[in-house]
Amino acid sequence: MEATNFDFQAESSSEKRRELMRNISDLFIVGAKQLEDKEAVLLEETFTDLLFRLPMDEQSEVAERVADSKGMPNPVAVKLANAGVHIAAPIIERSPVLTDDDLADIAARHGQDHLMALSKRPHIGSRLTDIIVERANNDVLGTLAGNHTAELSAPSFSKLVERASDSEMLQDALSRRSDIPPEAAAKLVPLLCEEARHRLAQLLQKDGEQVSVLFREAEAKVARNRFKKSALRLGAKALLEDVRNGVKTIDEVIVLLAQHDRVLDVIMILTKLGDIAESQGLNAFRQKYAEPFAVLCRSAKLSEATVRGLQEMRRRRLGRSVQDIVPCWKTLTREDAQRILRFTQMSKGMREGG
Repeated sequence: MEATNFDFQAESSSEKRRELMRNISDLFIVGAKQLEDKEAVLLEETFTDLLFRLPMDEQSEVAERVADSKGMPNPVAVKLANAGVHIAAPIIERSPVLTDDDLADIAARHGQDHLMALSKRPHIGSRLTDIIVERANNDVLGTLAGNHTAELSAPSFSKLVERASDSEMLQDALSRRSDIPPEAAAKLVPLLCEEARHRLAQLLQKDGEQVSVLFREAEAKVARNRFKKSALRLGAKALLEDVRNGVKTIDEVIVLLAQHDRVLDVIMILTKLGDIAESQGLNAFRQKYAEPFAVLCRSAKLSEATVRGLQEMRRRRLGRSVQDIVPCWKTLTREDAQRILRFTQMSKGMREGG
């Protein structure tokens, strides 16, 4: 094979250049192994040299033509896979001569376009997908999760679920994976719409009772989150009405408001239940000493866990030096607390009357 057979410079027309490159490409497609070693080396050098001198659209055309070739020498495939994405993408996605080491090196060194091409490649192992999951953006991860021939490790599934919180594409793709570990599935469920949750449950039925338990727990979490979101959209007066009508418990409402530092709403509800002025309740909350606010909490029949949450809110607002209301709350009976509040109401009335 003589170098003059590839007289690229003499071929000025686009069609003749294409024909020349097709002829060279055909040697890869039919198998360059039939050539002598010296001829094979010359072919590889000539092919890559000419390819990179073509216009971009013609480079893409040639890359598409040789991407599936089993006869393309590995060094040529590696060089093309590390080129610009217009050449690299079809090679990365389809070339059968790229090794796992080649692909891992591409994943570690290149950007999102190359990672996208890798995520579309069939039958990739967890070594490669672990690298992609560490480096890729959500668009690439959604494509990877949607590639059901891609093997994902348990740690990668966990990371994908974490990233899915702000990617509907990734949520949908993960909800279609029958190989997702139950623990990752349980964390995914609260993020999914009802249709996707049902689809995932159907896919994982084969895992039996373990999955059923995890899904029940996840569904309960969904319900809790739904309550929190709806409750926070309501005003304090509406929440108070829900408590009085038995729609919500006082502990549910107060814990939720305390977690979001809604001090004035907490005070409004507690003082309405205690039938004292909001200004008095706010003053009790702001006191360094524990007794006044502990009385208000005991009168409202709050649980110890809720009282501890309110104490944390006091500390966030007033500093660490405020007294802990829990010990004082424990020493009070509800009857004592209500008696103190009645005395407070009467004293206020007497002051106003005088």
